[in-house]
Amino acid sequence: MADAKQLAARAFKAAEYDFSRLMDVPQALMHREDRHGVRLLIAPTFALPDAALDAILSWRLGQYLLTRFYDADVVADQGLVREDAATVHAADVHGLAIDPDGGLLTYLTLKQPEELEGFRYGSADRPAFPCEEVHGRGWQESITDAGDVPAEQCWELARFVTDQRRPEDSIIHRGALEIALVAARLACRPAFASRVRLVTGDLDPDIALRNLRYFFIPVATFTPHQVTLPNGHPLRPRYAEHPTSPFIANAGDLDWATFVRWAD
Repeated sequence: MADAKQLAARAFKAAEYDFSRLMDVPQALMHREDRHGVRLLIAPTFALPDAALDAILSWRLGQYLLTRFYDADVVADQGLVREDAATVHAADVHGLAIDPDGGLLTYLTLKQPEELEGFRYGSADRPAFPCEEVHGRGWQESITDAGDVPAEQCWELARFVTDQRRPEDSIIHRGALEIALVAARLACRPAFASRVRLVTGDLDPDIALRNLRYFFIPVATFTPHQVTLPNGHPLRPRYAEHPTSPFIANAGDLDWATFVRWAD
């Protein structure tokens, strides 16, 4: 059996990058200088240098190996040092919480499948979001008032993860708080409100749902369950060993209560 920690260390070696160099990147959607030791950047894929994206994908792989979400044997057999860049699209949005040394504290992404234009969220034949490839779409049958939303105004929240190598470091928790609130703030800006109406994905009901409630973010969740992905799928342990719940949230439901957490 492959050693997940050794594979993670290899990925983190490939992830070495000074992310503070990105703070002035053109075409960023938002950046914020130091607050409580955390700098923030939200930017689309096309705004990031190739070396930065490679480092992000290596960091993501390392973190998912440490959480045991990735199958270490598959990673070892395929010689992976980063996640597959083919799963990242040019318009995907990346949120980075950066520490004083230029390292990543917390990361999240908002992503979409390509070719959503012309479809509605409820269209049976539209391209599937990644969470739908795992959970199917039957859980959406009870959702009201979402089917007519243009599909390009729906995004999947994914890879929301903190640095698992330093769980006791208080700045790690600060990074998660700051990036989540800035992402919510961005979604509420008039310039972006028409671009982000629905947010979907899947979550751990015992941890991630608790965090969403901490931020007063109302979400519709569905019955937690385990999913058996095909043998050889790198994320097989994530879904076979951990119950997950698909969810959907309406960005319009965010209000002042969410931002009260900025007073913490």
